[in-house]
Amino acid sequence: RRGPRHADIRELRRVRRAAALANAVPLPAAGAVASQGVGITGADRWQDFASEAFGLARGTPVRVAILDLGFGGYADLMASGELPADTAAHDFAPDWDIEGCLDNDPNPCDPPVNGIVDGAAVAEIVADMAPSAHLELLAVDSGVLDSLTQAVDYILTGGPGNGPAADLVISTLTWSPGAWGDGFGTGPVDDEVARVLAAGIPWINDVGDTDFLALLLLAPLFTSPPAAADHWHGTFDDSFDSDGYMDVWFADDDPAAGGWLNEFCLGQDDRIYFDLVWDDWVDPEGNSLPNSDQDYSLDIYELTADGTLQLVDTSANQPQTNLQAGRDGDFPWDLLDFGNPGPGQACYFLAIFRENQSAGSNRFHLYWEADNDFNPGTVSTDFVPPRSLTPGNRMIPADLPGVVAVGVTDLADALEPFSAWGLETEEVPFLCAPARDIQTVTFGGGFQTSFGAAHVGGAAALLMDRVGFLDGAAALAVLGGRARDVLGTAPDYRCGHGRLCTLTNGCPLP
Repeated sequence: RRGPRHADIRELRRVRRAAALANAVPLPAAGAVASQGVGITGADRWQDFASEAFGLARGTPVRVAILDLGFGGYADLMASGELPADTAAHDFAPDWDIEGCLDNDPNPCDPPVNGIVDGAAVAEIVADMAPSAHLELLAVDSGVLDSLTQAVDYILTGGPGNGPAADLVISTLTWSPGAWGDGFGTGPVDDEVARVLAAGIPWINDVGDTDFLALLLLAPLFTSPPAAADHWHGTFDDSFDSDGYMDVWFADDDPAAGGWLNEFCLGQDDRIYFDLVWDDWVDPEGNSLPNSDQDYSLDIYELTADGTLQLVDTSANQPQTNLQAGRDGDFPWDLLDFGNPGPGQACYFLAIFRENQSAGSNRFHLYWEADNDFNPGTVSTDFVPPRSLTPGNRMIPADLPGVVAVGVTDLADALEPFSAWGLETEEVPFLCAPARDIQTVTFGGGFQTSFGAAHVGGAAALLMDRVGFLDGAAALAVLGGRARDVLGTAPDYRCGHGRLCTLTNGCPLP
């Protein structure tokens, strides 16, 4: 009986497959200009896969919400077929419309908001990767928390029956630690993103990029520019001598031999700006303002002619940025800018001091940026930056566990030097994806770090469409397992599981 039974099942499958093929609905054609990421990641193979023949098709479009500052030119892209005809657009930015035209301005689009067309290019890439997806374009002012809150409210309740309006979210927006959170997963932006994650909706985000100005300024000083020369992270420890100063900046420093100092040098008229942020974002009132009572300061010392250290400046002298007394609005964040009027080069030492004894072993992010007072956009050849530590320079909300952060590569699978990294203990970013010289109508062969997130989000939507039983989390897990290990160290904190690939047998080098 076993033989005939198997034969019957095979015949039944053959009949069902023939019927499905006869009624299969092909994916709509992508626009005339398509991202190279479609072929590089194997998405074209999935677009050609007749999932209807196997009863795998989803049946309803995958809904993708895209958050950006704006989407200039999106209507023209819809008219030309580069974006789906059913693309919806919603403006949550208080001072400009969905296209980026400023409100209450006699010449509202001259000029448009900086970067306003980025969102349109991102939407193009998502549509190239997942042609049948339904796109919801959400314009958000990243400088206004309520703008993000309104967008999140829409994502959670703007769909049919006041249900979710999206199956997954792609965001190009990033925030710097300080005013928007501590960079360790706590703060008002992360709180909003966490609402979406709690609803089971994946949030895919640009991991962030290192400061472009700092990279351009410092690049000539290095044979091979580092991924970041403007970031350090560490944990306060004063157990060596209990003098109030952090003992060492790096694990191999000797606290008895000046390990508590981080040297830097400024040429004449050079200036350096420091931001110190630590993990004490406590918000008992729930009003998105912290009540930090852990107080630290940045101190700058100079070596005098007789060989002694002299304190020359401290962030404790800047009360407007040295507010950590447990009051509402006291941020765990100190700022200090310091310049060298000359003549000639001068070298200094940076130290972190604990201002109150209640402070303990807080974790820090330190960022710096340099410039020249009389030649903006440059630094002198005498400039020497403080010692840096690249891991952990990912931006908010990539610091929030559960966010799918995306780093960026070029078309030859080289990791871009300004793609931010996660902490050494994190798999952040989750994936990397192409972002340089990507073909779009909006930019031509342009580059934006957000293009990486667009490719990953589009790939997840495509898998969800072609394999209907996959939800967003499952689709992303599949992508994590199929990524191309371009660094040979996956999973790691630079490129996560590797460069985006949708194919079981891997994606070769372009």
